Amino acid sequence: MNKSISAVITVYNKQKTIAKTLESLLSQQVEFKEIIVVDDESTDDSAKIIKEFASRHKNVKYFSQKNQGVAKSLNTGLAMIEEEFITVLDGDVVLDENWLFELLPYFESASGGKKIAAVAGLTKTLNPGNIWAALAGYNVEYRQSKIKSEFVDHLSTTNTIYRKSVLDEVGLFDPKFRYGQDNELSYRMIASGYKLALSQKTFCLHFWPESFMGFMKQRTHGALARMMLIKKHPKRWSGDQVSSMRYFLELPLGLIFFASLLLAFLSNPDFLIFAVFFAALIYVFQFDEIKFFIKNKKMFIGVFMPAFVALRAIAWMSGIIKFYASKK
Repeated sequence: MNKSISAVITVYNKQKTIAKTLESLLSQQVEFKEIIVVDDESTDDSAKIIKEFASRHKNVKYFSQKNQGVAKSLNTGLAMIEEEFITVLDGDVVLDENWLFELLPYFESASGGKKIAAVAGLTKTLNPGNIWAALAGYNVEYRQSKIKSEFVDHLSTTNTIYRKSVLDEVGLFDPKFRYGQDNELSYRMIASGYKLALSQKTFCLHFWPESFMGFMKQRTHGALARMMLIKKHPKRWSGDQVSSMRYFLELPLGLIFFASLLLAFLSNPDFLIFAVFFAALIYVFQFDEIKFFIKNKKMFIGVFMPAFVALRAIAWMSGIIKFYASKK
């Protein structure tokens, strides 16, 4: 497919992964006219690695800015590109070798054509050997596995191609969103009558945080973003196809399970009955996801799912509290 295309990658402390991200872009079957890497004031060796690539590949361009978040970093890069098709990537993904070959034809497909604003591949887990990475990554993989439609209402900026003319029409990423900027742009595109396609034919491998604090921080940011999204797009209070209402319903179960367990140890052992009861409800409610984890050889996560659901719920509550605290 003969189409001119460029790419924007945002980077903040991605020294572990940015080389693999760039290598996967440079090895695609179509050459990118420009690969613009925007460094959001990294404090590690990300800049050094990117500059080394730029010295060897004329289409790789390095730009740095003061730390302003992903949305502003993306907008900085997007403003430099004139091509109609723009790949947007996180600096911690590795693309399937057929990624571009599989995705570009969607923009001329009979089912979408010029109404396709953006298309993405699936997001799979690059570091499944780490329990925290597997917990976050396989959860996303599970939720995406439940999407049967070709067209969706949300695409993540982990690995997406956007049509520039649509970005010019609906606007770039909202800089107020340090998290959830991809959801917000997706909602505006859908509201303007465009389609978003999620291909099951290709994917990116995403590197997830490998520590307990990294996992909790990411979940907290997700909750904060969701509250901001509801404020700006109130009709989206029930979420989208990736993060649906069913996903949110696990939160009260997790909180009640955690509270019951805590009260049983600190106050009255009788509360252990409630903890067992709500743990059983979580096993029933999350049965399909538990099977998904076990299928992917993560028996430990499946067995202790109530505890992990409780952790997700605590992180989400932290994000919600942070949202309301910031309004004061």
